Amino acid sequence: MSMRSWIVSGYAIVLGIIIGLVSWLFLSVVYKGIHVGWHTVPEQFDIPFYLFLVPIIAGVCIGLLQHRYGRMPEVMEERKDTGRIDYRLIGCTTLTAPSEVQTSVLRPRSSASSVDSQHGSRLALFGQ
Repeated sequence: MSMRSWIVSGYAIVLGIIIGLVSWLFLSVVYKGIHVGWHTVPEQFDIPFYLFLVPIIAGVCIGLLQHRYGRMPEVMEERKDTGRIDYRLIGCTTLTAPSEVQTSVLRPRSSASSVDSQHGSRLALFGQ
């Protein structure tokens, strides 16, 4: 192996370790947040209708973030038009993305031809 291959391999290993640690940290924070939100708080406080209040408050927060920073499809459309994304907004649009996933799952497809045309355009990009 050449020296350049060793350097690239070293960078890949270090980058993999960093990404693994960041992913582990993220999942740990999510787990702790879920545990606090659904176990610790209800055990410590007797809040009536807690089961309904938490999703409503979370939905309001996501709605406010979307109102302030924009919905995820608009950000992706901006990338298509300009070739760039305003990186200051990535963190906030990531927080608003769960509602986009939920609405896209619940939204019915209009026809199979739209799905075919989307896949056809993707395949055309790769020359297939």
